[in-house]
Amino acid sequence: MTSLRNVAVVLAGGTGTRVGLSIPKQLIKIAGKPIIEHTIAAMQQSPLVDEILVLMA
Repeated sequence: MTSLRNVAVVLAGGTGTRVGLSIPKQLIKIAGKPIIEHTIAAMQQSPLVDEILVLMA
């Protein structure tokens, strides 16, 4: 029997125009690291997540 796996899907798209930046929102740095890095790190720490799928647009 195949066991089920939990896949975290991170939707990382869009630009930071409302905050006045021309770079993608996922690349805006907070505490020295891009937002996407914080998001992936949080998913990696979760015991419920088996795999992380990042979709960037």
